[in-house]
Amino acid sequence: MRIAILTFDGYNELDSFVILGLLNRLGNLGWKAEITSPSSQVTSMNGVTVLAQQPTLTQVGQSLRAINRDSADLLDTSEAVSALKLQVGGSA
Repeated sequence: MRIAILTFDGYNELDSFVILGLLNRLGNLGWKAEITSPSSQVTSMNGVTVLAQQPTLTQVGQSLRAINRDSADLLDTSEAVSALKLQVGGSA
């Protein structure tokens, strides 16, 4: 799973960096968090400048495609469960 941590100018370093570090600890489960921003770089409230790891629009588009794909799979699964419940005399 890819996760975009959307970061704007004036951000708080703790908010972005702590969650980035925590989420990337789940890399062995296929999770990957990246700093994204509306521009190529952003500066924190304390003057720390970081470069975006992933362009925002690209990441958002990829995330929406993944959500749409997962939503269709979830809908198919829930419809199959409802159909099975009806077959055995239960309520959907």
